[in-house]
Amino acid sequence: MSRVVRNAAPNFMWTCRRDSIDFKLLRKDTIVNHFVKNGSFTTKVGLCTNLRNLHWFDNINPDEFFPRCYKVCSEEEKNAFIDDYRLTAAISILKWVVENCETNLDDTSLDENCQSNAATPCPPAPNDETKVSTSVQSPVKAKTKKTKKVLPPSLIEMSCKIVDMFLEEREHSDIDIPLDTPPLFTAQQWDDFIQQYYQLIFEGGTICKSATYVDYSQDLVNRLKPHLPQLDLDGVKNVWIIKPGAKSRGRGIMCMNRLEDIVKLVGNPMVQKEGKWVVQKYIERPLLVYNTKFDIRQWFLVTDWNALTIWFYKDCYLRFCTQPYTLDDFDT
Repeated sequence: MSRVVRNAAPNFMWTCRRDSIDFKLLRKDTIVNHFVKNGSFTTKVGLCTNLRNLHWFDNINPDEFFPRCYKVCSEEEKNAFIDDYRLTAAISILKWVVENCETNLDDTSLDENCQSNAATPCPPAPNDETKVSTSVQSPVKAKTKKTKKVLPPSLIEMSCKIVDMFLEEREHSDIDIPLDTPPLFTAQQWDDFIQQYYQLIFEGGTICKSATYVDYSQDLVNRLKPHLPQLDLDGVKNVWIIKPGAKSRGRGIMCMNRLEDIVKLVGNPMVQKEGKWVVQKYIERPLLVYNTKFDIRQWFLVTDWNALTIWFYKDCYLRFCTQPYTLDDFDT
């Protein structure tokens, strides 16, 4: 058969790599299973970019159907991710206050320890030479202290200020603020805030007198709902997925929940050279079946761009995880 067709001009060509075909030499009636410049929708970087620009073409908010994502090899988007992480940490603290209000009301021992523990300084934030924490691979292994850390109420107050500042921006209440106004918090204050957030959420800490902030915290969380469609999906552990921008089948993907670890990884020269890594918010409260995660695989075929023509199977299939869902151990 190969001898019969070896001199025939093909009208359909199938290839695993688009670069193996010179599109300039193709006849007009030859079809290839790859579109030119298809990376704009077949890669994570391309998808992130196009969804970010979606508002220019339609009145649709991608945050309503796609976990927020950042191209962290871009300095501008890396800073946007850091701002998102900090805001998510502040919201998580307010959620913790609301969810633990009954426990905090009953815990009379907090008032006795509040004054002494509030003066305890936070450990310094890791620098570039600090070894990446073990929570990158398994948060369970990183838990070495069993004593409950009592944190000061100022942690809640700073969280309220961060959320208030975000709401002022979204509600356009900040238009009269001069552009040369200095930042509300210094770099050291941000580092201390993040370290206290770790102590509260990852190390089982608590906040003294937090019950007095329950109503205001609940009010702020309610005001956030119209502006943050993913508010209920975020949870409180600030887990993010770091992905190579152009790989498939889960290759190279890592889950992390500490800001300094993520920033250190994406600042690696090899990652910077590749320039296609993305950081995407992990859905901490997914739909589960028998406490197990699953995904939906739907096959489709795009045959034309103009007009857009998509063929897809009526039936799809589900893939279930082999382990129960948990955020306590990233290895599972």
